[in-house]
Parts: sequence; C-alpha cells; structure tokens
Amino acid sequence: MELLKTWNINPKSYLSPALAQSMNKAHAFVFALMMMTVSFSGCLGEDESDSSELEEKISDLEYQLGQQSQTISELDSIMLNRTISKVKLLQELSELNQTNDNLVLLVESLNLTIEERGLVISSYMLLINSLNAEMENCSSNVSDLEYQIIFEQEYQVTLLRQIENLQEGNLSESELNSMLIQAAIYNNYSGINLNQFDLRNSNLVGANLEYANLPGTNLSGANLQLSNLKYADLRGSDITFANLYAVNLREANLEYADLSNSSLQDASLSEAKLNYADLSSTNLRYADMYLSSLIGADLSNSRLLSADIFNSDLTDANLTNADLTAADLSGSILTNIIWDNTICPDRSNSDDNANTCEFNL
Repeated sequence: MELLKTWNINPKSYLSPALAQSMNKAHAFVFALMMMTVSFSGCLGEDESDSSELEEKISDLEYQLGQQSQTISELDSIMLNRTISKVKLLQELSELNQTNDNLVLLVESLNLTIEERGLVISSYMLLINSLNAEMENCSSNVSDLEYQIIFEQEYQVTLLRQIENLQEGNLSESELNSMLIQAAIYNNYSGINLNQFDLRNSNLVGANLEYANLPGTNLSGANLQLSNLKYADLRGSDITFANLYAVNLREANLEYADLSNSSLQDASLSEAKLNYADLSSTNLRYADMYLSSLIGADLSNSRLLSADIFNSDLTDANLTNADLTAADLSGSILTNIIWDNTICPDRSNSDDNANTCEFNL
C-alpha cells in the first residue's frame, strides 16, 4: 500500500466496472444486515418467544456477512494486485521512455559521427584532387623540358653549321647580322644595341629584346611573334610584312616606323608611341592600344576589329577604309581624323554618318 501512496493511486480506479459494481452491492448488503440487527434487537425486548428464530436468522445473516466480508477481502486483494501490476507497468513505461530518449541521443550521436566522417572524406577528396593536379603539372613540366631539350639540340646543330659557314667565309653581311642577333637573343641580352642592323626575315620568336636599341633596323618579314620588345626603341624601323602576333610593345617607341602589311593581332601596344607610323593594311584585331599615341598615324585599310583604343590620341589619323567593328574608342581624342568609307564600331559606315564615326562608337 505504501507503493500505491507513493504513486498517488486510488485502488478502485483500476477495477473493472463489473468488479466495482459487485463491491458496491456487497457494501449495501452489509448495511442492510446491520439495520435488520437493530430492528431485531427491539423486537426481542417485546417478545422473547421468537428468540430462537431470530438467533437462527442472525446466525444466517452473520454467515452471509462472513461470506460477503471474505468476498470483499478477495476483491480488495485483486484490486491491490491489479494496482501493483499497474504501478509496475508505469515503471516499465518510464524505463522505456528513458530508453527511447537514450536511443534518440545515440542516433543523434551516430548522425554527428557520419557528418564528421563526411567532412573527413571531403577533405581527403580535395587532397587527392590537389595531388592529381600537381601530377598533371609535373607531366606538363616534363613535356616542356623535353621540348626544351629538342630545341637546344636543334640550336646546337644550327650553331655548328654557322661555325662551318664562318670558317669557309660563306656568310653574307645579312646572315652574319642575323647570326649575331640570334646569339644575343639566346643569351637573353635585353637592352642590346642593334642600331640599323639588317635583320630581314630573321626568326626571333619569343626573343627578349626589352629596352633594345633598334632605331632604323630592318626587320622586314621577321618573325617576332610572342617576343618581348617592351620599352624598345624602334623609331623609323622597317617592320613591314612582319609577324608580330601577341608581341609585347608596351611603351615602345615606334614613331615614323613602317609596320604596313604586318600582323599585330593580340599585340600589346598600350602607351606606345606610334606618331606618324605607317600602319596601313595591318591586322590589329584584338590589339591592346590603351593610352597609345597615334597622332598622324596612317591606319588606312587596317583591321581594328575589337581593338582596345580607348583613351588614346588619334589626332590627324587616317582611317580610310579601316574596319573598326566592335573597337573601343571611348575617351579617345578624335580630332581631324580622316573618315572615308570607314566601318564604325557599331558596324555603320562613316559615309552614311556625315563622314564620321564620332557618334557611332
């Protein structure tokens, strides 16, 4: 019963409706029996002749009372057992709830562990990708070295032939000059002085001629693609029909130079001096001519598609028959330009725009 008090349980609340009704009838029967006993006590005082009959009835009632008390005791025992069972069930339910909470925590812990493992796996994958990239880079470097070795071997053969020609005296002045310039380039002589050298048709691919002094030099037909001529002095030089693809001529001095019929596609000419230079029939597609000076330059018949010429000075420039499709001339000085059959940046024709492209940029 102490356990029932602890859980604050009313024993009758756990009886079935039929059992509770039986107990209520038993209590009613006991109450009726007590009332009859009182009545019989009064009757005995008046008529002693019926005492034996009353005693017999009392004895029967007492027997029935004993049977009913036994029934009540049995019912109380059943109620107690059921209540104890209910308490045990409540305890088990509480333990199950606690176990369920522990399982939830365990699942959350396992999920967290899975997330941590995912992070570790991701970091390892990144490391593997990085190592693969390094391996590819190493493979690329090996290929570059192999190419360099082949180049060195070929150059060595060329030098041996030139030595033989020198010994036999079979070199012209032009060939001798070309040999000298190639030797200088091979040794990476930036700032070399080649004033008025004859370097026609020379192969100067990738040459480093930064700060080179080349005024009046003949570079007609030379292959200068990918070469570095930054800050070079090329004033008055003959660079006609030359290959100047992607050449670096930043801040170079090309005043009065003749670059007609040359290819300057993708060349860098930003801040270069091209005053009065001949750029007629040149390919300047995608060329970078930012902040360049083109005062009086001849750009007739040139192709300047998508060229960057913004913030440049084109005063007195000749753009007859030039193609400026998609070129950027914003911020540039366009004073006294010759616009004649010029394709403007917006693809219109200067002849249809009052002989100008100033309003069709």
